[in-house]
Amino acid sequence: MIKARKLSGLILIILSSACGSRRAWQHPEIPAEHESFLRKAFPGSGAVILKDEGLMELSGDSRTPVSLFEHHRVIRIIDSRGWSSADITIPYDSHSEVESIMARTLSPDGKVTVLNPDKIYDITTQPDFVFYSDQRAKRFALPAVENGCLIEYRYRVRVRGLAFWHAWSFQDLFPVLTSRFTLIKPADWHLRYRVINRDVEPWEGNNPENTQTTLIWETHHVPPYVVEPSAPPFRETGQWLSIAPAGIETWDDVGKWYHALSEPAMSPDRNIRRLAEELTRTAENPADKWRILFEWVRDHIRYLAVSIGIGHIQPHPAGEVLQNRYGDCKDMTALLTAMARSVNLQADPALVSTWWNGVPDTSLATPLGFNHAVLCAPLESGDTLWLDPTEKLVSFGTMPWFNQGVFALKIDENGSSELIRTPESKPKHNHSNVRFDGTLNEHGWFSLNGTLTLTGAPAQIWREKFFNADSTARRRLVENWLAARWPASRVKSVFWADDQNSDTLTVRMRFTCPLSRLEEGGMGILSVSTFHPFPFRSFFETTTRRHPVRFTFGTRETTSLNLHLDSPWRAESTVRQDSVVSPFGWSKWRVIPDDSLLTVKMIRELAGKDIPAHRMADFKQFLDDLLRRDLRPIQIISSKKSRSKHEFNQRSSIR
Repeated sequence: MIKARKLSGLILIILSSACGSRRAWQHPEIPAEHESFLRKAFPGSGAVILKDEGLMELSGDSRTPVSLFEHHRVIRIIDSRGWSSADITIPYDSHSEVESIMARTLSPDGKVTVLNPDKIYDITTQPDFVFYSDQRAKRFALPAVENGCLIEYRYRVRVRGLAFWHAWSFQDLFPVLTSRFTLIKPADWHLRYRVINRDVEPWEGNNPENTQTTLIWETHHVPPYVVEPSAPPFRETGQWLSIAPAGIETWDDVGKWYHALSEPAMSPDRNIRRLAEELTRTAENPADKWRILFEWVRDHIRYLAVSIGIGHIQPHPAGEVLQNRYGDCKDMTALLTAMARSVNLQADPALVSTWWNGVPDTSLATPLGFNHAVLCAPLESGDTLWLDPTEKLVSFGTMPWFNQGVFALKIDENGSSELIRTPESKPKHNHSNVRFDGTLNEHGWFSLNGTLTLTGAPAQIWREKFFNADSTARRRLVENWLAARWPASRVKSVFWADDQNSDTLTVRMRFTCPLSRLEEGGMGILSVSTFHPFPFRSFFETTTRRHPVRFTFGTRETTSLNLHLDSPWRAESTVRQDSVVSPFGWSKWRVIPDDSLLTVKMIRELAGKDIPAHRMADFKQFLDDLLRRDLRPIQIISSKKSRSKHEFNQRSSIR
């Protein structure tokens, strides 16, 4: 998978080469009243970025651009919460060079401490793939950092060859007094850009030569970026500038660009043809051929991120992937495409922006909006198969949840492209079905059989937990899952069955646990929340948010309990059935108490759609309504000690 960039890395997305002159080191001059205003406006910040300046100078033409990027920052450290801003990482790769790093610390007493060049370290940013990645970084920590000090650093990056693209972040985790980005480009280059979530228009600077154009985006008093749980990524919620690659005007241009890079790698060689023909010899129809080829690539090619040089964006030749038996998403898609075309199947690669990457700005055509590659297979019936061979735990014809309902750029064999959304499962297809059957004996102990049946996204998530776990670890996972539902449970046995063809994972368990009593020989309490904990209410305690709430996917949950009650127990409940319906989802409850049998069933569906920040009060009310009903008590009463109707109603009422 093409790695999504972190907030700190968003300001440096360049692939080109250049020359240029570095600015002189100057003493930072920050008006005291401006700094004072920012510190008062955001009193909780541990640092204030006083200056954040970037300059990108381009030359050449749209086919062979060259560039030089310079970055300069001045930061006031207020307290220990801002110390992290003094740890600097500058990413680069085999096509770029980081040079002229200068950094210093100005103490409150006026002492200046300059960074020792020997304390600048060269590191790999992907230690798990050190042999297969050229992603590296220069890393250093500014010296003599203390509360109240001023830190300053600058550097420049040269990049060789390929193409130009760039993005600049106006926003950081700390407030920014002044953020300025300058772009110097050839005058005849048509520039396409978008400013996301901030009103900033560029102004044109002075150019001594008519062959260049200087554009400057400058803004002031930028608030800190607030990280919130379950929020869309920074690319949707942050304040930043996105510039399209030179020469890219439309999505069709993006498709032709990627087609030129990838199509040669998808050409089948003799070994690929022989393998594909042998595998599909007995296939009865095109769909059967697709299943055989997909499962072979999924099960025999090891997923491994290979990002060296042009390998960031261009797949390796399919024959090389087959020989190595490893590759990343682009490589595995290229191999599956080559195998399919060997047996006369139409196969179209597609660039995808996964759930983690967020929704790209479709008004600005750029390949930078995508971070994954999959395959689209049109069938003669008019249906379309979407296939991701990197996902070892997903059945044929099913996309992993993080590839569903997202933007994809489908590119056919001729280079024509189409921007579409991938199919998305309905909540009812992401189903968790939990069933408990058993008895409560005369001594107050449950003996229960539990069955957990999962389909869709929940099944994928549990497979990931089970995939590399041995039997002991799998049993522990089930024990932990049970402990959240039936405290003090004792697991007797665990059994699991995985049918990937039907996309169903089943876990069965036998266990015992005690009835929770309010007093000896008296009454015990059950509720839906006993065997179906609902975590969302505690997760969203406040109605105040800056960003929307984004769920991973919509879900349906069915939970049922069928409990035989031995003497002297009986069950009572004031409410037999209830329901809640809202735009966010719905839920139904049914309780059937009897002298010898208690039946409880709850069905709940969450829509899984984004919830705007201004709807948080309504969403929290919906969660409160669900929780109150989940907590409604079901009394398990012993005939050895009766209770008054008044006392029972008091305990059963919904508060």
